[in-house]
Amino acid sequence: MENTYGFAVIKTFKNNMLYLSMIKRNIIFISSLLFILSSCDNDDIPMYFRSMQPSGGKLFKGSIKEFYLNSFPQNMYIGSKSFIFDSTDSEKQLEAQFEKYFYSNLGLKGKEFHFIPLAVLMLPIMEGADFGVQINRSHRYIDLEIHFDNHKIINEKFEVDSLFPNSSFNEKGIAISKENIICFNKKNNNGYYHIEEVWETDRSDGAINIYEKPFFVGMPGKKTNFFDDNSRMLSAPLESFDKLLGNMKEGFNLGIVDFNDSLKTYSADPDYMSFRNGLRQESFDANNKLSFLMKIYGACVEKMDEDSLRYGALLDYLNPYIK
Repeated sequence: MENTYGFAVIKTFKNNMLYLSMIKRNIIFISSLLFILSSCDNDDIPMYFRSMQPSGGKLFKGSIKEFYLNSFPQNMYIGSKSFIFDSTDSEKQLEAQFEKYFYSNLGLKGKEFHFIPLAVLMLPIMEGADFGVQINRSHRYIDLEIHFDNHKIINEKFEVDSLFPNSSFNEKGIAISKENIICFNKKNNNGYYHIEEVWETDRSDGAINIYEKPFFVGMPGKKTNFFDDNSRMLSAPLESFDKLLGNMKEGFNLGIVDFNDSLKTYSADPDYMSFRNGLRQESFDANNKLSFLMKIYGACVEKMDEDSLRYGALLDYLNPYIK
């Protein structure tokens, strides 16, 4: 699977003084931007499935929450102690360093906008700041040790259940597994199922790749780019699905059903291999490690907002490096 790194995002932030100024004044801006970007697909139209997927799969045994939590690293560090670079490196060399650090060293994969918080962390380090975060996960707690300015330390602790409540897993749907994928099936009032999330265990590194809404298409008139009014969907749902499936349509055993009074969608009963091959790569959102970091980042932003006095020394130290 091709990974999209945050280097392009980092370059944009580094070269755009307006964005840097906003980061410096209010780190909450980043969380707001991520919310906007991640909420752009809440009006998509699903393909319905006549039976739970994948075909031939079995009900997942055990706790899906524990399975997911146990996939997270117990120890993880990101910061100036592990990211070593030469300030005289060319742009191409620096890009290679970022790719190695994010992908090879940290094992992160995901859509580019998820790397925006990491860009915020890396900018001061690129300017010479002594700054980093050590993450230690136990069964009940996630402990952070934030170091900065020559051995100054802020310790933070989060309860695992507060960051990953049971409800967030119960709402995903019925988990059906086969081989290295887990599919979450949600039953609709019309008797069909739809799939909002699929987990695929990467056989190369054991990470969980998370696909969000892999069998959905945009509502006609919806923007595919939040910031571009000319990016609105023009195709009807059936036409959009036809383009996505291409020559795989036959393996999906499609029928046409009502989505609402004015729009049609497909009902499907695919064989296993057609289902696997039909997983849209563009629906790949993030792997478990990147998702883990993003959850911690969001919790830290809330803490900074609640206790600005405690974090004031850290923000004051980083500000001169973000110019």
